[in-house]
Amino acid sequence: ILPSVAAHPLLRLDAAGVLVSVSSDNAEMFGVDVADELSKVRDAFDADLDTVGRLCRSSFESAWLDDVERHRYLTELDVALSAAARIDER
Repeated sequence: ILPSVAAHPLLRLDAAGVLVSVSSDNAEMFGVDVADELSKVRDAFDADLDTVGRLCRSSFESAWLDDVERHRYLTELDVALSAAARIDER
């Protein structure tokens, strides 16, 4: 157990080429979902949109999905990230 999110080697592992993702356990039970966890990572590491997007992409790449579902989710993610990048540019 780590003392904080910032103490986690998440981004060092990512930089080393390890496929890492951010997830939540049981949102209903713990009241924390993936968006909450990604926000914590973003804040703890001052992560930019590309980094958060890469972590999201890794989640879909490593998920137990068939190729059709995986492609659909990754396409939706790309659309959302593209829209977010346009907003960031403003």
